[in-house]
This record gives sequence, structure tokens and C-alpha cells, in this order.
Amino acid sequence: MVEERALALLCDTTQASRAVIAQQKRLLRTWKNTFEAEAIADSQKEFALAFAAKAERL
Repeated sequence: MVEERALALLCDTTQASRAVIAQQKRLLRTWKNTFEAEAIADSQKEFALAFAAKAERL
């Protein structure tokens, strides 16, 4: 009885840990995608500004 309860608690803990790890992976992936999108937008903005500045000099 005690062993069964201990095994059940161990199983629950393992499943909870896996759920937390999966959630952390999803959050990291979301953060990376957001960061990448912001970096691309910033690069495009910088390129547009540099292109406009060069056009003004001509």
C-alpha cells in the first residue's frame, strides 16, 4: 500500500516535471520567434532609413 502510494506520487511528480519542461520549451520557442521577428523589423527599418538618407545626399 505504501509502496503503491509512493510510486503514484513519483509518477505524478514525473508527469508534472515533464509538463513544466514542455511549457518552458514552448515559452522559449515563443520568445525566440518574437525576438527574431523584432530583430528583422529593426533591420528593415534601419535599412529603410539608411536608404532614405543616401537618397537625400544624391
